[in-house]
Amino acid sequence: MSSATWLLTRRTLIQFPRNPMVLGFSVAPVLMMFVVFGALFESVKHLPGFPTDNYFEYLAPAAVLMTTIPGIANAAVGLATDIQSRYLHKLLTMPVSLGSVIAGRLLADGARLFVQAGAVLLLAIALGSQIASGFAGALLMLLIGALFGIVTFGVLTANLALKTKDPQAVQAVFPMAFLLIFLTTAYQTEEQVPSGVLRAVMSVNPTEYVLQAMRDLMLTGFEWDSIGVAFAVIGGLALVGLPLTIRNFRSVYR
Repeated sequence: MSSATWLLTRRTLIQFPRNPMVLGFSVAPVLMMFVVFGALFESVKHLPGFPTDNYFEYLAPAAVLMTTIPGIANAAVGLATDIQSRYLHKLLTMPVSLGSVIAGRLLADGARLFVQAGAVLLLAIALGSQIASGFAGALLMLLIGALFGIVTFGVLTANLALKTKDPQAVQAVFPMAFLLIFLTTAYQTEEQVPSGVLRAVMSVNPTEYVLQAMRDLMLTGFEWDSIGVAFAVIGGLALVGLPLTIRNFRSVYR
């Protein structure tokens, strides 16, 4: 990490404690949904072939993604705010690369989401869940969730912020983040999904492969094949999305 990227990351990290709304209220709805959905769908665990007898264990990886994917959009809100306040213009008069500006914001928010998603896992443990891969697997699960949030909704909303320069426009697309999660086996196994069309959509949704790796870490342990697929998905999306974001940045502020 370059010194400029680290300084910009540090600047964003310092801002978080000054705004407890971002730290607390952004994760509170996920915690409530986790408890409510866990109670509503608990009977699913009694179906034949369900992989665990604790539904909260099954739901926990999806709850992590519900924290990281929509949550990373706050980085784009901050980016749009910096554009409106002309702070970004001041940065561009300094010897700072465009990549450092974007990476600093995304890395800081990724670190915030890592911690907030950790609160979800702690709640799952409090509700009787166990993480088969232990503490190291929990950290890996959080890392995968944070990285996937950055390369999907983080990249999408960053480009929207660059094009619109409007924080409200970025906030308006927040609900779309949940489509990435709902169109997966987040709440029930593939065998329990009655629609063939929906199963076909799940099979091409990159979130499903990331979720599977996280669920393996939760339920069975270190399944390196699925973990490798998850990182391949993240890497492929990063190779496409991050250069596109930098190019759009340059086209707007050249």
